[in-house]
Amino acid sequence: MAEKKTAEKPKATVKQAVLNKEAAPAKPEAVKAAAPAPAKPAEVKEAAPVKPVAAKEEAPAKETLTAQVKAEKEKVEKKAAEVKKTVAKAEKKVEKKVEKNIKTVKKAAEKANKTVVKKAETAIKKATAKTEIHVQYAGKDVNLEDIKAGAVAASGKKNATKVELYIKPEENKVFFVIDGEAGSIDL
Repeated sequence: MAEKKTAEKPKATVKQAVLNKEAAPAKPEAVKAAAPAPAKPAEVKEAAPVKPVAAKEEAPAKETLTAQVKAEKEKVEKKAAEVKKTVAKAEKKVEKKVEKNIKTVKKAAEKANKTVVKKAETAIKKATAKTEIHVQYAGKDVNLEDIKAGAVAASGKKNATKVELYIKPEENKVFFVIDGEAGSIDL
């Protein structure tokens, strides 16, 4: 209600002013003297052209945002370069470790190979220990290797894989089976 009262007061004052003017007759001479003189056109100053304030504020805001974006982009690029360097260093370290491990494995494999070869050679030596067998009978002495060589030669086989010898001193004969073929030779 306070708003209505304030709105009514101006109406009353305007009405009173209009009534007061009607009640008092106006004097044209007094009105002319009291009225201000019209301004001369030369004295009127022109207002400066209005520049759009929003445009000025938008341009610096765009420039600021562009600068911020560029700064952030540079930061990201620097971080990416640092990450690339770190990855490259890590790759080099891993490559060095892998190469070192490969060398270690190669050395271990060589040692193992040498050990296996030595053991195999020892086993072969033990298995093929030089043995000389002599058969003595009726005043004769015959070496088993000589008998074997004679049987192999009589069979005609150069690379025999299986040699079976049967020595019969009472008959003065050696019977043999070499790679499935039978035969005999004299002692």
